[in-house]
Amino acid sequence: MDTSRRADKTILVVDDADDLRAIYVAGLVMVGYKVVAAESGVAALAQLGQKKVDAILTDLWMPRMTGAAMASAIRADARHQHIPITLVSAVPPETVDWSLFECVLRKPCSLEDVIETVDLMCFSAD
Repeated sequence: MDTSRRADKTILVVDDADDLRAIYVAGLVMVGYKVVAAESGVAALAQLGQKKVDAILTDLWMPRMTGAAMASAIRADARHQHIPITLVSAVPPETVDWSLFECVLRKPCSLEDVIETVDLMCFSAD
């Protein structure tokens, strides 16, 4: 994909694991995306109030607010409910409302899978 198309898109990466968050951020920046990061669902919701975000990549199990609770809050907010959200989790429980997410990636997943999924979320309407 042409990196200049990605330059207009901002991805919110939400993960409490510093190393994984850094890998996702670095990989997405490397291929041309603008990226903002948050270590929790609470911090991610604060970021949404400050920046235009085109897609969200989130972990499930995080302190203070899970990725599912964050996605539910986003879906309930008319300003942000259109933003596609991908869940990245090692063991997503059966109790998660899958309709909150456009895609689910199982950890461990490759950085290539993450980038491909973000590309699909950002450009599927093209």
